Amino acid sequence: MLLPRPTVDFMNELAARRAPEIELYQELGFPDFFFTDGELSGPPREVQFLTYGPSECEVMLKGSRVLGHPHRVTAEEVDAVPWDGVARPRTFREYRAHVQSLTPSIAPKSPLGRALKELRSVDRRFRSAEWLRLIDWWALSRVTRERHLEPLLKSALQQIGAAFDGGSLTALRLAAELIAPGFARQTLVDAGLWPPSRLGVSAARLEGAFPAGYPDRYRVYCRASGEHLGPLYQVRPRLDRDLQEEELFAEEDRRTSWPLGVAGYALTGDGKLWRREKHGWRGLGPAMDALLVRPPKAERRRSG
Repeated sequence: MLLPRPTVDFMNELAARRAPEIELYQELGFPDFFFTDGELSGPPREVQFLTYGPSECEVMLKGSRVLGHPHRVTAEEVDAVPWDGVARPRTFREYRAHVQSLTPSIAPKSPLGRALKELRSVDRRFRSAEWLRLIDWWALSRVTRERHLEPLLKSALQQIGAAFDGGSLTALRLAAELIAPGFARQTLVDAGLWPPSRLGVSAARLEGAFPAGYPDRYRVYCRASGEHLGPLYQVRPRLDRDLQEEELFAEEDRRTSWPLGVAGYALTGDGKLWRREKHGWRGLGPAMDALLVRPPKAERRRSG
């Protein structure tokens, strides 16, 4: 069973009642995207933004209450709603704890309640947004290693990992921690979806493997293919929120690589450059040797 598609009317109806967030989840499952302002290590946050489908279905929460579309809710209206003390999750790991606290209260006859009860396998329907919202909630709500968890998770990792590289994969990797250390990483490497690496990624490892000492305007090329990966300021790995969240995983559960420049290139935790080709990943050697950093063409013409 698939969950319903989000509609503006449904979002507006929840906002008009300042409905509790559980009504949103019972109908639509886990959001496609969430954003909570503030540093990951900062104080608890009261406000969060969730997106379901089109931008018209984005909503703002304060505590556990649905306020409405961010573009239609004024600052005065936000301030007028008392905070009920529910801190908004900033990472998938925090959201997992939040989902697990709410799951016992999901009405069995709600769309999400019925869909979770009927979930027995992962098939090609995962390609729809409604299916992913169900899988995300299912994965984040796991608390024990039940009987069918391992085969279902393995299938989901292989299928979703082949087409997506975002939140749904993170939710599944968190559930995979219940199976064994390194289960998700080994599954994705064995399936050819991640390049192999003896080390997981970290900000320090990626920075140490990348050529340094060049101005940001310089261009980065793959020495083997000659392909332009982009300007240095875009290609160089940065400690953004995604990488900060990745570092919350244990070493054996971290991603083996981080995307680099144009689609298809990745820098592994052990400092090597890989390129995704038709039949799998191709190793190009240490990134220090495999990457070429050069001035922009205009500067090269002037100096030549």
